[in-house]
Amino acid sequence: MGDLRDKMKKDMELKNLSEGTIETYLKCMRNFVIYYGKSPEHIGHDAIRDYIYLHVARKKLIEVVSPIDLMEEPEKPKKPRK
Repeated sequence: MGDLRDKMKKDMELKNLSEGTIETYLKCMRNFVIYYGKSPEHIGHDAIRDYIYLHVARKKLIEVVSPIDLMEEPEKPKKPRK
C-alpha cells in the first residue's frame, strides 16, 4: 500500500491537516487493509460501506456502556457550599 499511503498523506498535508490527524487516518487505513487482506484499490464500495457500518455500530455499543466507565469508581457527591 506504499504508493496509495504516500498519496493519501500528501493529499492530507495539502489540506493542512494536523500531523496527529494524518497519523490517525493512516492507522485507520492500515487497519482497513489488514481487515480485508488486500489493497483498498481492490475493494469495492459495498465492502467499504460494510466496514464503516461495522465500526459505527461498534462505537454506538461502546458509547452505551463503556468498559472504562465500569472500571472507574463513581464520583463522590460534592458538598454544597455555604
